Parts: sequence; C-alpha cells; structure tokens
Amino acid sequence: MTLIGAALLHGSHMMQMGFGALIWAEEGIPGWVIGILWAVAPTAEILAMVYFERITKRFAARHLILLGCICGALRWWGFALEPDIWVLVLLQTLHLATVGLTFLGITNFIANWTSEDIAAEAQSFFVMIRRW
Repeated sequence: MTLIGAALLHGSHMMQMGFGALIWAEEGIPGWVIGILWAVAPTAEILAMVYFERITKRFAARHLILLGCICGALRWWGFALEPDIWVLVLLQTLHLATVGLTFLGITNFIANWTSEDIAAEAQSFFVMIRRW
C-alpha cells in the first residue's frame, strides 16, 4: 500500500508535466518564465538527491514519504488558486519533497522492508505503477 500511495503522488506530477505549461501560458505567463518554473522543480529535486545520505540518516522512510505527501497536497492546493509567479516558484520548489524526498523514502522503505532477492522487483513495481 505504501508503494501505491507514493506512486499516486509521483503519478500526479505527470498531469502537471503534461498540462502545466499550457495552463500557465493560458494564464498569460510568458514563455521564458515558464522555462524558469520548469527549471526550479528539478533543481530542487537534485538538492534532495545531493543530500541523500544526510537526509536518510536523520529521518525514517515513512517520515520522508509523509512529508512528501503533505507537500504534495499543499502544492496542488496552491496551484488551484492560480497564484502569482513568485508563489509558483515556491510551489515548484516543493517538488523537492513531493518527488525527491518521496523517492528517497520509497527507496529506503524498500531496502528496509524487503529482502534483497525481491528489492529490484519492488522498485520496478513502484516505477511501473507511478506511470500507470
């Protein structure tokens, strides 16, 4: 169930990736700003990956997943309000938690709760269902 829940959170980003730029353009946001907004999210996610070891030593896998889900709810709620560009930048920064920390949490969850002989299958299952 944990894998499915985290996969749903990750899968929700596919909608934003598919339609986010179109919605922002329709709202009148210039193309160059949309480009910056797109750059903010993966940059924030990279920060989570750079500090992977420090983060996972301090926090349990379930806490990382929970934080990612809470930030996901805040992010989607904020997007629904059609905020100003500066707020969009902050919402895009939450990608650090919604994808980055959730991925770290799932990776550690799988490592902690599965045996080595099925860990690869569990990771593959997670990736497959998040694209479903």
